Amino acid sequence: MNEVNMEMGRTIYNSLCSVLDKMSIKYNKIEDKLVIVFGYKGQDMNHDLLIAVNANQEAIQLIERLPYSIDPDKASDVAMAICYVNNRLLSGKFTYDMKETLSFELTQLYSGSLIGEATLQRMLLALIHTVEQFDDKFMALNKGYLKAEDFKEN
Repeated sequence: MNEVNMEMGRTIYNSLCSVLDKMSIKYNKIEDKLVIVFGYKGQDMNHDLLIAVNANQEAIQLIERLPYSIDPDKASDVAMAICYVNNRLLSGKFTYDMKETLSFELTQLYSGSLIGEATLQRMLLALIHTVEQFDDKFMALNKGYLKAEDFKEN
């Protein structure tokens, strides 16, 4: 990685910290990795969020792992519901890995240009809003209260 990319990454990382400070959000920094982690209380459950500045790829990644594991018997239903939801999202995506973890990810490339604090705040709020919109629905699907088809229009 070149020094210009690293310096740009550090600048964006510091802007992210500034945004969180202004929003009065308490967080932990892993400065050598340009990572920020924090938790927040949603309407239905508590959440953990990771923000990483990938200086090498010139990207900001916001990743939230939902606070429950997916029942392996519901994996195909969850995958189908994710397809329905992701097809409607303008920004970000839900993902499901083979460790039964459901996540929401939002990535923004910055390619050599700075991103303003207002944009960083909107990214964070967009992630939180999207997760809040669907976290309880995915949990209901996981418990058998909803079907994947219920996600077509919700």
